[in-house]
Amino acid sequence: MASRHSIGVNLPNAGIPSNGTAVAVATRARSFIDDHLHDTIRIQDLCDHSGVGARTLQRCFALCFQLSPTRYIKRRRLDAARRDLLVGDPDADSVGEIAMRNGLRHLGRFSVEYRARFDESPRETLAKPLSSDVSGAAVADLVTWKHAGNQLQEERT
Repeated sequence: MASRHSIGVNLPNAGIPSNGTAVAVATRARSFIDDHLHDTIRIQDLCDHSGVGARTLQRCFALCFQLSPTRYIKRRRLDAARRDLLVGDPDADSVGEIAMRNGLRHLGRFSVEYRARFDESPRETLAKPLSSDVSGAAVADLVTWKHAGNQLQEERT
């Protein structure tokens, strides 16, 4: 794919980061997301932390995660909510509290997106009894393993 450079010359792949650069930028942004998952995260925050502009950040996420930064954040928050729901106590915890704690502020949207991602409602997940042979760490590993396709693919580059 060629793009038109400011001096009028077509340059192949101008503006598209190399795999190494994309991985470095995505890794820095992912670190920021992990550290601030429960806070409000703006694209500008990710750009400032990663040292790139919004378009470059989006290209890096597309190359590394096949997702936009905002979609990546949403998936990480949904995964965190699922982990909390799986180990939660239906008598003491509420779906709303768990969603809010994980930065998911619009409860109706949360429920729809949760069902689309995990094929059950958040309430159904919370109501499931946790097997006595499954620990919280095993649940976290299960969520990570099940959705490993969203992990940075450094090994493929």
